Amino acid sequence: MAQVYGRPGAEKQLLREYPHIRSFSDIGISLSALEKRLSKEKKDFFRDLPKRITNEKNKLKAIQEKKDKTEKGWNYRKKQIKEDIKEKKRELFKEHRISSLFWILVGYVNIVFTQIKSYREISAIKKPIKEQTDWVMRLENDPNKVFQEFHKEEIDELNKLKAIKATKEYAGAYGELKVLKQLKKLDNSFHVLCDVYIELRKYVLYRKKRNLKSAQFDFVVVSERGVFPIEVKNWGETTVINNSDFTPHEQVDRAGRVLYIYLKGKYRPRRPPKITKLLISIQNNLRYDPKYKRVLIQNVSTIKEFLRRQPNTLSTADVDKVTWILKRRLNK
Repeated sequence: MAQVYGRPGAEKQLLREYPHIRSFSDIGISLSALEKRLSKEKKDFFRDLPKRITNEKNKLKAIQEKKDKTEKGWNYRKKQIKEDIKEKKRELFKEHRISSLFWILVGYVNIVFTQIKSYREISAIKKPIKEQTDWVMRLENDPNKVFQEFHKEEIDELNKLKAIKATKEYAGAYGELKVLKQLKKLDNSFHVLCDVYIELRKYVLYRKKRNLKSAQFDFVVVSERGVFPIEVKNWGETTVINNSDFTPHEQVDRAGRVLYIYLKGKYRPRRPPKITKLLISIQNNLRYDPKYKRVLIQNVSTIKEFLRRQPNTLSTADVDKVTWILKRRLNK
């Protein structure tokens, strides 16, 4: 197994953007688990829906019966009070009982208080009737929305994970980790350095323009077969066509020149190791560009064998030296 140093830059950037995620693999694992769980729960929800609706209708019926019973009770009480008032009136007008006048007034007061109490109690029952009626209608007419409300947190998390998978950070991390998986299969004479950043002391010429000073490398592979700066692109056709920045070929070419100049400064007066610049297209949609003759195109399936087939050009001492130099340039 190859010796690996550091962590792919795109993965680190993704985890910085979404700190609640601990590792790249968590995204796919969590997404798959959530989809399976929600699929099962949705199936169970709709399977049990007819029974649930029946139960909720029974609850509604029970509340309505309670309301009817309460109304009957208050109506009976009001009727009794009114009959008592009639009786007292009869006593007042026929038997001239003055005390009956007091009880008539008490009766009217009781009617008022009874009316108020009955209104409050019945109103308190009407509210759950309305809520239960609405609930039954929602279950019957829009069960999908009800299910989504039940599982809002899980659905929100699912959508968040899907949104992450659609980002360029995810695509970049996916591509780099896919390449790293293949590079790890090389034997331990290969050193794979992830996310290397090099900045020169001053600007240098690149194609007759003094505009080059630093470079970021997805990977630099060092072995007796040479030094291989690698740029990984997981671009779709639209991105390839519409990209307005440096082309991937120019990006690799520029980075390779920075690496060569940097190592040249460490090797003086000796000649630095040969640099073989590699561009890996995850979607196999980048082609060789004659304007950048020294940039070689590879894909995930060919990179491992390509590196193995290269002739030895470095001594063990050179491999150790270059690895030591570049380990100090790992991007933290």
